[in-house]
This record gives sequence, C-alpha cells and structure tokens, in this order.
Amino acid sequence: MDKKNRKGIRLALGILLGLLILLIGAVCAFRIWARAPEVTAQTRPLVVAVSKPAARRAPAEAAEKTRTRKEGVYTLLLAGQDNGNGNTDTMMMLRLDTESRTIDAVSIPRDTMVNAPWQIRKLNAAYAMGAWNGGSGAESLRRHVAKLTGIEADNYAIVDLDAFVQVVDALGGVDFDVPVAMDYEDLGQDLTIHLQPGPQHLNGYQAMGLCRFRSGYADADFGRIDMQHRFLKACAAQFLSLGNIPNVGRVVEILSHSLETDLSGGNIAWFLRQFLKCRSEDVRFHTAPSWPTDANGISYTVLELDPWLEMINTSLDPYQEPVTAEDLDLVFSRGGAIGCTTARRF
Repeated sequence: MDKKNRKGIRLALGILLGLLILLIGAVCAFRIWARAPEVTAQTRPLVVAVSKPAARRAPAEAAEKTRTRKEGVYTLLLAGQDNGNGNTDTMMMLRLDTESRTIDAVSIPRDTMVNAPWQIRKLNAAYAMGAWNGGSGAESLRRHVAKLTGIEADNYAIVDLDAFVQVVDALGGVDFDVPVAMDYEDLGQDLTIHLQPGPQHLNGYQAMGLCRFRSGYADADFGRIDMQHRFLKACAAQFLSLGNIPNVGRVVEILSHSLETDLSGGNIAWFLRQFLKCRSEDVRFHTAPSWPTDANGISYTVLELDPWLEMINTSLDPYQEPVTAEDLDLVFSRGGAIGCTTARRF
C-alpha cells in the first residue's frame, strides 16, 4: 500500500458512534439544563515531557509548560471498543470551536506505535492495559493520546459495538442505498454480513456490518472509509431534524448504561447545542498522516512528524501557542527514516 493510501486508513466506527450521540442529544439539549463542561485539566499548566527529537532526556527532566487557552475551544476523545478483548479499535480526537462554530475530528490509526512497556506497543491496547493493571482504561488511553498529540483531551467518551447496534435500532433504523453486495462472516467476532445492493432500511446489526465491511473493496480500507462517509451523510439527512428522531427516551437509557464518559448530561446537552450551530460544511474529518513499518515482526503505523504537527496545530490545538515536536512522545517517520522524540526506542 503506498504512502497516500496509508493516510486515509481506518476512519472508524467512533465517528458513527460520536455522530449518533450528537444527533440523539439534539433533542436532549432542549430537555436538560445545558451548561459548558469544566476544563480545569486544560486550564491548568499541562505537564509534558519536553525533549528534542535528537536528544535523550530522563523522566526527571520533564518540564512544566504553560499554555494560553483559546476562548470557547474544547476537546473530546472518542473511542469505540472492539468486540470483546478490551481494545479500542477506533480512536478520534475532536475539537469544538464555539467562536468559529467549527468541529474538527481527527482519527488516529489503531496500530499507531506508542512508547509503552508492552510487548505489542499499539495505541489500541492503551485502554485494555490501563484496566488490566488496575487503573482506568479511559485515563490510560487519554494519557497515551496526549503523548501523541501534545494535548490532553478535556473529556472522553467510550462506546462499544453493542451500544451502536442498540442505538440504531432505537432510532428506527437507517435508510441507505447499499452500493455493492456485501458477504462476510467471522464467527470469532460474532460478525455476519449479508447485504444485497440497492436502497433498503438497515437495522442496527446490518448498519454495523455495513460500516465494518472491507473485504470486497479493491482498495480495502479506503473503500470502507468511503462507505462510512456515505452512512454518516444518510444519518445526518435522516435524523438531524428534531422531528425525525424517534424513541429518544430509549436511546438516552441505552447510552446512560453503555457510554463510559466523564461528561454529565448537562455537559452533553451543551455540546450538542453548540453542534447545532455549526453548518455541515464546517464539520470536518481528518486522518492522522502515517506510514507503515515493522518492529520485531509486528506491523505498526508510525505518524509522519511534519504533516502530523501541521494537522495538530490546524485541527486540534485548543491553545494559542503551537504544539512542537518537543511536546510529543512518539515514534515518527520523517523523510523515510524512523525516529523517536524521547530516549525510549522501539
């Protein structure tokens, strides 16, 4: 797979889950007292390991870096869990700018290499490793995403596949024109996909299969990404109107029991009101620029440092000061060579 193709890899179910949560809450926003979330974790000085790409610094040399928060800008880490092993195979960071009324969502590939003491050092294991070690899986994931971005997300939301299926069913399903026949089975993942081409009404399980299917596309992940984009547009067209969202009470009940988040109902309502002020063209999706590599016989993705820094600063940074390589803790690609911003090596 060439370099350009890698840049679009694995835009995942988290986008779908996140959008559905936003659409659902559009109704809740008018029923729940809405208030802006506290961002104390971000307004305090952010402690990061400051190190130049070519230098090696011990953890004791970590310095405190104070940043000035942009007015009305918030960040949210969205993750979608896979089917059973505790990994988060979908990870996105969102930035909401309430002043310019824009939303940027950046997807980080699941196989992105992280500096961590694990045998398989992939970002999608951060949640599971945090939980297995007796801590918080969500906080572990937030910490490792902060190492890659230089930004600690204000809040997080973790959703599993079962919740996605239940929410789509509670919404009454989605009308969608399936472009190709989709036939795939993986009993180990409890995944059976049998869809015929043509306009049809998809239930939750069928919608999940549609968005996970990739084996029939010549360009594999690119085909799946395009399909997810089409499904998002269909969801927006069908549910963005308040009058077309059925069973709101049931949806709220599902999310209250399945969504792992540090946001209150009032926080979510406030976010949703801000979302409704945005135009569709001002909701933008991006995928972290990356490059494939192997280490000890394991396939990884490494972020391309220079375009990644540009994406962070244009689409994620909630501060007035730009993020630099010194703020990051990651293995990276630059000019075809692999490097690391810290003393630890893969």
